[in-house]
Amino acid sequence: IVLEEDINKVIPSSEKNNKLITVLQHAKFADRLLICISQNASEENADPAMLTAYAGALIDSLQSKAATPYIETIEGRFTPASLSGIYNLLYENLPLFLDGTDFESIAAQLNDSSIAIAIKNDYEALISPGGFVMKDFILKDPLSLTPLALKKLEALKVSENFDLYDDYITSKDRRNLLFFVIPANSSTETSKNAELLTLIDRYQDNLDEHFDHRAGMIYFGSMPVAIGNAKQIKQDIITTVSIAILLLFLFLGFYFRRKLVFLLLFLPALLGGGFALAMMFILKTEVSAISLGLGSVMLGISVDYALHFLSHLRHTGSVKTVIRDIASPVIMSSITTASAFLCLLVLRSEAMRDLGLFAALSVFSSAIFTLTILPPLFKEKQQAVARKSYVNALIQRMASFAFHKNGKLVWLIVILFIIFMFTARKVEFESNMDSMNYMTEDLTDAENYLDSISSYKLRSVYLVSSATSMDDALMINEAQIPSIEKLQKDGVVHSYTSVHTFYPSAESRKEKLSTWHLFWDDQKITDVSTAIDKQAAIYKFRENTFASFYELLAFRREINTADLDPLREAFLDEFITDADSLYMITAVLKVKAEDKAVVYEAFEGKENIVVFDRQSLTSSFMEGLKDDFNTLIIISLLVVFLILTLSFGRIELGIITFIPLLISWVFTLRLMGLLGIRFNIFNIIISTFIFGLGIDYAIFCMRGLLQEYQYGREKLTSYKTSILLSGITTIVGIGVLIFAKHPALQSIAISAIIGIFSVILITYVLLPRLFNFLIKHEGRTRKWPVTFKDFIFSINTFLIFLTGVSVLNISALILKYLVPIKTVRKKRIAHRMLSAACWIIACGSVNIRIIIRNKYKNDSREPAVIICNHQSHLDTVVNILQNHRMILLTHTWVQKSMFFGWFVKYIDFLSVDEGLDPVMDQMRDVVRAGNSIFVFPEGTRSKNLEIARFHQGAFHIARELDLDIIPVISYGSGNAMPKFEPFLKTSPVSMTTLPRIRQDSPLIKDTLLATSKSVRQYMKEEYAVIRKQFETPAFFRKKVVRNYLYRGPVLEWYMKTKIRMEKHYSLFHDQLPEKGLITDIGCGYGFMAYMLQLIAPGRRIIGYDYDPDKIDTALHCALNNKNADFITADATKLDPEYSDAFILADVLHYMPDQEQIKLITSCAGKLNEGGVMIIRDADAAMRKKHLGTKLSEFMSTRIGFNKTPSKDYKLYFRPTDFYLEVFRELDLDVQVINDTNLTSNLVYILRKRHA
Repeated sequence: IVLEEDINKVIPSSEKNNKLITVLQHAKFADRLLICISQNASEENADPAMLTAYAGALIDSLQSKAATPYIETIEGRFTPASLSGIYNLLYENLPLFLDGTDFESIAAQLNDSSIAIAIKNDYEALISPGGFVMKDFILKDPLSLTPLALKKLEALKVSENFDLYDDYITSKDRRNLLFFVIPANSSTETSKNAELLTLIDRYQDNLDEHFDHRAGMIYFGSMPVAIGNAKQIKQDIITTVSIAILLLFLFLGFYFRRKLVFLLLFLPALLGGGFALAMMFILKTEVSAISLGLGSVMLGISVDYALHFLSHLRHTGSVKTVIRDIASPVIMSSITTASAFLCLLVLRSEAMRDLGLFAALSVFSSAIFTLTILPPLFKEKQQAVARKSYVNALIQRMASFAFHKNGKLVWLIVILFIIFMFTARKVEFESNMDSMNYMTEDLTDAENYLDSISSYKLRSVYLVSSATSMDDALMINEAQIPSIEKLQKDGVVHSYTSVHTFYPSAESRKEKLSTWHLFWDDQKITDVSTAIDKQAAIYKFRENTFASFYELLAFRREINTADLDPLREAFLDEFITDADSLYMITAVLKVKAEDKAVVYEAFEGKENIVVFDRQSLTSSFMEGLKDDFNTLIIISLLVVFLILTLSFGRIELGIITFIPLLISWVFTLRLMGLLGIRFNIFNIIISTFIFGLGIDYAIFCMRGLLQEYQYGREKLTSYKTSILLSGITTIVGIGVLIFAKHPALQSIAISAIIGIFSVILITYVLLPRLFNFLIKHEGRTRKWPVTFKDFIFSINTFLIFLTGVSVLNISALILKYLVPIKTVRKKRIAHRMLSAACWIIACGSVNIRIIIRNKYKNDSREPAVIICNHQSHLDTVVNILQNHRMILLTHTWVQKSMFFGWFVKYIDFLSVDEGLDPVMDQMRDVVRAGNSIFVFPEGTRSKNLEIARFHQGAFHIARELDLDIIPVISYGSGNAMPKFEPFLKTSPVSMTTLPRIRQDSPLIKDTLLATSKSVRQYMKEEYAVIRKQFETPAFFRKKVVRNYLYRGPVLEWYMKTKIRMEKHYSLFHDQLPEKGLITDIGCGYGFMAYMLQLIAPGRRIIGYDYDPDKIDTALHCALNNKNADFITADATKLDPEYSDAFILADVLHYMPDQEQIKLITSCAGKLNEGGVMIIRDADAAMRKKHLGTKLSEFMSTRIGFNKTPSKDYKLYFRPTDFYLEVFRELDLDVQVINDTNLTSNLVYILRKRHA
């Protein structure tokens, strides 16, 4: 596999970024090493000769065999010999390199006296000892026009605070000398560059000693900074990893007490990493090395799976139990986490895409290896509890603490979440990557010194002009020069470097040649040549000595860019980029950091212009990463939520598992913001790692809660223990980086500590609380767990209620104080408004079907005492909506309600908490006004939907006021909104009005007590009739289904399918007695048992099953009551109680023939007189249909859904004749029912024959 080490692979791909990367890769100014040789401050007089000697010796050393492999070139020494070729090129193309200022200077030198002086100087130079070196230059250019261009070329390398001394760049005070080393390797090749710095340091020590420390050397650049970073990171990692390994070894060793715990923990992760690498090789032959380095951090999640395995094994002591407990959450967690990492594929960064693929593959494969490699390494039975230790005791105590029961802690998290959402400063992205660099004191001092002598800290802003042809790119660059010079004049740009002077476009070349021709007209050439020849004769120069110069003045040929290529290669190549048919010309502007914005404003947005600097590049990178990161967060959150929902099989479980993840993410971000920690490339990766751990923790915690809810077994502590162990090991492993000196590593540590702490705390506190919200209310298990649909419908109804109450109160206030009509009419209108509001609420409750029956057409205008059995608050709403002419007797709390207290008092609803006598006169007034009085005679809502004992108050009112009684039967409101439940359930609500009971009715007795009993009995009988109409087997299906919610998607699917295929067990219900003991052998999860008992509450049911998980599930249903019991037992060894009925449904084929006969005989012997036995099993003789039966049983036993007594999964199907023979021998009447089209199952109805 080829590892791509290009750091630029991290940068998000875009047209702009790709251009910038190309420029930086081509430009050597990015990696050059600046070396400054300085005279000791104690030396009073400048000694430039010493500096040049020091520099010469150092350069000679750097050009030695030992250093040359590390150095591409050395810049900063300008000698005539080294510049001869460039000098000739400048001379031959001189018209291109001069501007208006130069021509003014030349014009001043063309008078006779100036020419005389020039020729005299030329003569003296030629006769000097070094004249032979200067001969060619002088003869070609007697007036020294070419140096004008040469000075401009020097300005490319020498800033204004420096000039040349003895061919070196020195400061004007001659106390500092500069030159540049261009490394052969990029600044990212830290190991090779470190060897170069080691050589330079060695040469420095020798030279310092040689010059008696009168001079010294410093260096600075991206290369030594990168080396310093690499060394510090290496040193920090060695230190922190050593501490982490020691702490983890001690912690895990004391906890697990296993010698090989480290190997066992990392084995699946290492295998997973190896598998991921192999897959990456198959999928992509070239992979970003950065992504693999960052991906190694993700192995922490992979180790987490092995940690869960070992932790659970320590608690349970059984490998099979561990696999059963953690297989589902491990697979689910790995799929969810891997999917979250795969979301990185949407990013534009190639390295991030590689990271996503590598992390996803390693996480998922590590989970598989944990479940397949680790179990065979252990015996089936382990010592469940190891020797106790203080570490173990502390971990257990922390894991078993019920954080979710601490209300103050819950409210603290909720309040902080609200505050963080709206007030906390958002975490920012670190655009200045320099803040992530580690600078040694020596480098910091070097940077400060260089800035003091050369404004080194001035920021370089790069102005890139691009086009599809070189000439167009040059023209675009030249078009920017006026703007640059204006900024320079305004003091914004300190200085700038551009190639336009030496590498002009075709149009510019044409203009410059035209300017040359205009300046050097024929007359001027003649005058100048005459003056030169005249002075040359004085010094005995030969005739035509300066003929080549005269030819230059008469320059007429065209100049192409190819003529300038040597100049480009020597000086300009780093400013000119030619890549992928795109030409880019770079101008470098030196500006102060605070002035960069002005430069950006001047050039950004121009066509074919890109302006950037090192910081803006990282800013652009971070902005792109920020945009991608925000997109990634949204996509990954959606993917995680979708997978959680699909895995748990319920949107409710997906939501409550997702909420702690979301809140912990907000906490992490906001705490980072409050602490001033910015997002950078390092802690972004750690954040994704923490997000993955958060998914893992939430899933495992939810698994423990679901197991406790389904089986009633205390499992949550075991899962919380493994979560806590994972959190501690992660904090120790990554948190020790807080002791590192490198700022990037410190940011990783702080982010990890904040994130892990937030994830664990919020998972511990909120997830159990949210789950209990679904299944419990005020400490009691809900008979109907809350569903998402319930929640939405209830919120909808509550909003309608709030809106209605608000409108009602406002309207009543307007009616009372502003409408000029009588009070009696006002209150009648208010009553009608209340009735309309109740109608709106009832209609708005879309999950409730209101059925109103008033076939006796009771006239509401004739006052009466209306009595109704009370099941829920809906009774009040439905009664008011059908009769606005009545007054309710209420409790005091109703009159004090913040929602409707004022209104009910205004319309004369009466409080009877202090008895009836104080309000009897008011009731008389109410009746005289034509209103009825509404009373709930039970006084409170029924808990079990039965009509409870009636109080005598309603009958006392009727007698005192000589009123009829109108009974109203409420049915279903207790199902729609049970007592102690704030959420509406989908259910029909029936309100049936019975005939008026006159005072002379037989139901009215002599005493109030007798009357209350008589009327109650009458209403109970009518209630029973109504109940029977609604409570069919199909009606109870919802109750049974609700009873098995949140017990796993497979069980829920199986339960719904089973009940539907069984046609709500109608066949069994029709054949079984409605009272008496029914024994269900092979009861499974108890679906049929609960259905049969709901249809006929008089039945007492005992269920037996071989599978303890199924029995525990049945026992811990909310429907379980004193008339239902479930027992784990082997049917072949069962001695059942005497029963009125036995059920053996789909159980006989799990046992051999003799065992089947034995069980049937045992049940027949324990069957009470008049009892019935129902057997359902397959008929092996029905060959085609039997294939469906065999297939379904094969699937259910192989996947572990149904257990077989033998390990070979053998089943014993028999034909009908076999069973009929057994029944004959037992002298049982038999009825055979075939009610299935898909399988070979037959139902045998068996009854004892009468003597």
